[in-house]
Formats: sequence, C-alpha cells, structure tokens
Amino acid sequence: MNIRQVRWGTFLAALHYRFDASQSTTYEHNGTRVQLGYGSGPVAGEIGKDVLSIGNHSVRAQSFVQVENSETRAFAAAQFDGILGLAYPALSVIGVTPVFDNLIAQGVVPRALFSVFLRRGYSAADGGEVFFGGIDADHYSGELVYAPVSKKGYWQLSADRSGKDALTSSV
Repeated sequence: MNIRQVRWGTFLAALHYRFDASQSTTYEHNGTRVQLGYGSGPVAGEIGKDVLSIGNHSVRAQSFVQVENSETRAFAAAQFDGILGLAYPALSVIGVTPVFDNLIAQGVVPRALFSVFLRRGYSAADGGEVFFGGIDADHYSGELVYAPVSKKGYWQLSADRSGKDALTSSV
C-alpha cells in the first residue's frame, strides 16, 4: 500500500489527503527506503506501520510506503490519494503482508472474500466499490458463479470463452 505523506513536496500534493506520522500515536517507524515501479513511473519513500481503517474495518500494524516523491505527474494529478494493492503476498516486492491478508489474519472480515463493483462511466459520484469480507447484494441480481484462481499471484482465472455464460460451474 502506498500513500502520500506530508513531506511530499509538489504543488499538486496540496490537492490530496496526506499521511502525517507525527499525528499518529500508533505509528511505527521502519526507515527502510524503497522505490517502486508502476506503469506511469516510479515512486519512492519509507516503509512504516500504523492502524489502517477502510470503511468499518481496521487493521493493526499494517505496513505501507509513505511516498515522498514521484518522478511522474500522473500520480500528482490523479484523483486518488494512494494505491491499495490486493495481490497475493508473493507479489509484494517489498516483502510486506498485503492489507487483505491482514484483514483475514486479524479476523476483521467474516469471510476470506472481497468483491468489486464497477460502475459504467467515469466520475467520482459514479465510482465503484470494493467490499471486504463478502458481497454487497445491492449490486447484482441472479446467481453468482465462483471460479478458482488459476495462478496465486494475480487474481487470475481460466475460461474457455468470455461473456456472461463463460463460467458455468460453481466452486
């Protein structure tokens, strides 16, 4: 997980919520400096730990990168304040346990499941939703079909065809 910190010093940083470790009584400084590469460019910062709250869920001692700078304006101009990775732990390039795995390990969510709702169109008001610990029944009708993950790294599945009838068996 990567979030901007107070020291992130571009003029565009003022448009975003930023993390201030000095305002937290539960923050743990690690000090390990890292650089992470993304498609639009790298970000750099230090690893730290704190309580992370997402909606009604809180995770203790969640490691994250406090982004101090980025060589690309894409992150500065973006309409988000950080990146929350949902990959399997094996893909963590800095060796930290991802948020979802900590939600499960700490018994915060009732089920080891997350669901994603994507709304058509693009605006903040029409955005989507990530639901941790279950499925929000307000966002679908009919029966759900589950498919096994075919490669535990990314959330990848195998299908012979695409479309609403591509997956026909329940797991």
